[in-house]
Amino acid sequence: MTRKPAMQTVDDFHDIRHEKLVALLDDQPRTEQLGKIHNRLFGKEAHSKSIKYPSKTRDCLLEWEWEYRSDGENEFGEIRAEGTFFTDYDQDGDGWHEIFSIRGQYNHENITGLFPAGESIPGNSPFEGDNLIRVGNGNKQEPEAQLSGDGFQFALEDGSFVNVFFASFLAPPGYLEFHSREPFPEGNVLPNTEIEVWFEAKPDFI
Repeated sequence: MTRKPAMQTVDDFHDIRHEKLVALLDDQPRTEQLGKIHNRLFGKEAHSKSIKYPSKTRDCLLEWEWEYRSDGENEFGEIRAEGTFFTDYDQDGDGWHEIFSIRGQYNHENITGLFPAGESIPGNSPFEGDNLIRVGNGNKQEPEAQLSGDGFQFALEDGSFVNVFFASFLAPPGYLEFHSREPFPEGNVLPNTEIEVWFEAKPDFI
């Protein structure tokens, strides 16, 4: 018996959603079915093109453990997210590593993939994530932020998207999570949320 992977892929998830959609449309006129399925498939195609996966093998990638959480609850409950990154070993002149892939869970929801750098997640235009991470130095009086002001971004199994970034404009500076949800209005407008979070990531050599 083949064991089903613990993490679903983007295509697995969309196949399940497509099957549910077809079941719901069984009793509707053929013209309505075609129209609604076409719209759903267009969304699937666009979403699949947005989620990119690393071409490098794990042997040449650096693994990190990351986590973040909110201090208390918001309209959608408490935030707890954790998982792993895979980055290159070579940091740039400022100590940044490029994130190639992400795995993990967000409040028991599977993370389905890294959203590409240089693009805005739905509802967060014109802010584009850069998917960069660096080693933290907690020994400094003012530790360097591990994320940039653009941050990393990912997709969730429920069809929503998240961007976590360092907000130097806060007093004191800290991390923010922007979470966009259907119908993806622009900015911090419900059902989208922007919440302060605690964030930490550690590479496997620490």
